[in-house]
Amino acid sequence: MYSIGLISDAFAEVCRQGAWLTLPSLTPSDALPLMGRDRGLERGLFEPQATYRERLKHWRYPRGHRVRGSALALLEQVSVALRGTEWTTIDARGTRVDKSSGVFTRNHPWDWDGQALTPNWGRYWLAVQTGQPWPSFADGAWGPKIKAADKCVGMSGVHPGEVDAVRRLTKPNGRSWTPAGRRPIYMTIYFPGGRGSEAFPTPTGDWDSWANREPAHRYVPLHSSVT
Repeated sequence: MYSIGLISDAFAEVCRQGAWLTLPSLTPSDALPLMGRDRGLERGLFEPQATYRERLKHWRYPRGHRVRGSALALLEQVSVALRGTEWTTIDARGTRVDKSSGVFTRNHPWDWDGQALTPNWGRYWLAVQTGQPWPSFADGAWGPKIKAADKCVGMSGVHPGEVDAVRRLTKPNGRSWTPAGRRPIYMTIYFPGGRGSEAFPTPTGDWDSWANREPAHRYVPLHSSVT
């Protein structure tokens, strides 16, 4: 009877833990990445575990899986993956969507490379306003210590892991948040009050060449067809 009881207890424990693995509020910490992968929810690089559990609980609402395939659903995920103050999508037709307001603006000026709308109507871009860029070398803000052996220069305000998370969210696959029939091109990161930058990126039809882009912004390719 003791041996049979051990088997029964083990079976009951497996059932109990199996139920816990479906509940974000109770599942162990090491199971959260697997649950997030299953539900297509990328955890922000600096997102607290408690916040991530809440998002997993409400993954269908308000802008989760229930509205998957829309620009607002995509922006909801990108805003968690990459820290910022404003997140925007804009497509080849000039339809702009801002996360903060949720407003769709038609015919917004946007000409990335001068290509015709047909057959390129499905392309879209992300624009994220965040942080501040590093000072210009010409401003003299770095001083003589820039030459010290223990100093290095890197990006300010954006972590490479955040950029990788956005790539995974927009990569065309079964867990992608890219709207159906759309193709991500670039993510442009712009900084408020940056050197010579506008409040919002405004390409001039020749931004397919890096040399023609606004130097105050940062550009991240989101599709394998662009570099």
